[in-house]
Amino acid sequence: QTGDSIEVLFLPWGRAVQMVKIGLADALVGPYMTESRKEFLVYTDIPFRNDDMIVITKAGKQIPWNGKLPSIIDRTTIAIRHWDYGDEFDTQKERMTINTANDLSQGLRMLLADRGEVLLANAQSALYEMKKLSSMDDVSFLTPPIGTVRNYVAFSKAKADHGLQDRFNAALLNLQNSGRLSEIVSRHTLSKN
Repeated sequence: QTGDSIEVLFLPWGRAVQMVKIGLADALVGPYMTESRKEFLVYTDIPFRNDDMIVITKAGKQIPWNGKLPSIIDRTTIAIRHWDYGDEFDTQKERMTINTANDLSQGLRMLLADRGEVLLANAQSALYEMKKLSSMDDVSFLTPPIGTVRNYVAFSKAKADHGLQDRFNAALLNLQNSGRLSEIVSRHTLSKN
């Protein structure tokens, strides 16, 4: 809808964030909005999707979970490098035993190899990786979720391509207003079943 040709690169999250931060890439798909990221990113006016941030454990493992991180403070937790887990995680992480994975695929393999009791992830990314690893029956999602996060497209402040940002925002809003955005999101939303 914007008339732009877009080249999409699939990169490790930390590298992708850095490329956008220094202006080697125009935009990043999927970041949550945080104050620290606002220093180098310009977010779209609306998110394109909401996702649950969840706690994952091996199937059959009994973990006392009440929806708040202090309930798993004594459990070895796997977190993904360069991911933002929100304010509650930031205030609790010094009290937690955290094993860091380079990416979600590695985090799931660490969980299955008992290198942590719980893994923090967003549901859609976890489902995607679980399907790739054929591990759908090997893990459980604990409920309730930690919370819901909004996924945005965010543009590089270093590139400062305001025209592209304006065209993209207009197209995204048009997709939302026409109902096509929710259709696209529904079509690409994964489920554990």
